[in-house]
Amino acid sequence: MGKEKGYLLYEEVNDMLPSEISSSDEL
Repeated sequence: MGKEKGYLLYEEVNDMLPSEISSSDEL
């Protein structure tokens, strides 16, 4: 579950950060 938590954290940060960071998802 620890791994899943890390992923969730990334999604939460993405929501807080501007959509510009969303481009990181492509990487």
